[in-house]
Amino acid sequence: MKAVLLLSGGLDSTLVAELMVNEGVELLAVNYKTPFCQCDKHIHGCAHTALTVASRLGIACRVINAGDDFLEILKNPKHGYGANMNPCQDCRILFFRKAKEIMAEIGASFIITGEVVGQRPMSQLKRQIALIEKEAGLEGLVLRPLSAKLLPLSIPEEKGWVNRDRLLAISGRSRKPQIALAKSDDHLFKTINIPGPVALGRGDFSTVQIGFSAGVVCRYADLGGRPAADLAHTKPGGATAVVKAAPLPEKELDPLRL
Repeated sequence: MKAVLLLSGGLDSTLVAELMVNEGVELLAVNYKTPFCQCDKHIHGCAHTALTVASRLGIACRVINAGDDFLEILKNPKHGYGANMNPCQDCRILFFRKAKEIMAEIGASFIITGEVVGQRPMSQLKRQIALIEKEAGLEGLVLRPLSAKLLPLSIPEEKGWVNRDRLLAISGRSRKPQIALAKSDDHLFKTINIPGPVALGRGDFSTVQIGFSAGVVCRYADLGGRPAADLAHTKPGGATAVVKAAPLPEKELDPLRL
């Protein structure tokens, strides 16, 4: 079965991508860019992160510039603004409609997202989730694996395209359940006390590889002018240690870029 995956490259959508690959779903990942994407200050930003995740999992990925459509919505969003003039619900409807077009183009049967019930009050409460699906013309066709057991049965579950028993019941704004899920199989790197990405790594890591990975995470963290930062490195099984790292130099990072 084929599906369109909305992939930001963050922790939630990365976990969902891995879950669905393990389910045997054929995925096309889609990453959206808007004019206000804050991580664009980091040269490659979240589009690069999404492409990296997709490449690691063997998934095709499209990056779609939704700038013009997003700006039109921003002028007068039907469902109002969230924090910082973010038209949360209308933005989700836009992204879902575009994903629906791709779904028809490639012959996919449903859409998958990394959304978590209750994580974002403007767009991820149950009432808003139902409204967004309805206005996008996708009622029952959006699968949210991290929160599926807290939501009505979706068509992919009902038809047996995915196994509901292997889906999850995560809710709320804490990322602890997702981090615990990542810890079970992966090395996890996360900045301590400063904004930055969460990175997952799989396989056996030498001391050199741990330092290298921490340097990659530091490169995309908000160091505020500091030359280095402390990161928490969690090994498969849950043991955590603090790693101090400086941003990886561009000459070492460039060969890794897609």
